[in-house]
Amino acid sequence: MVGRFYLGFVAVGSVSGLVFGMYTESYVRQMTFLTLVALWLFTGWRGYSAARRRQFGTHGAWMIRNYALTLVAATTRLVTPICILVYIAGHRNEPFQGVPVILDHV
Repeated sequence: MVGRFYLGFVAVGSVSGLVFGMYTESYVRQMTFLTLVALWLFTGWRGYSAARRRQFGTHGAWMIRNYALTLVAATTRLVTPICILVYIAGHRNEPFQGVPVILDHV
């Protein structure tokens, strides 16, 4: 029962990710959102279909992948400040003008 609720929330999150992805100005961000949505739906569907076939080992593996994709946003928010600090530490003698964004507006 909990798994079905979880997958329902994944479906809702995927729809909102699709909307965000379609209206993001940056091509890179747009592709990131749309790829995440596709992977989120794909792994959720594979996990659900494996459970329906009673292949619970396969189901568990696909759902772990799906949950890892669910945590992408939280992980990014934890890792990004660390990456910025490492960048600043490596460029100590230069004035800080922000972190360069590669391919942001292609």
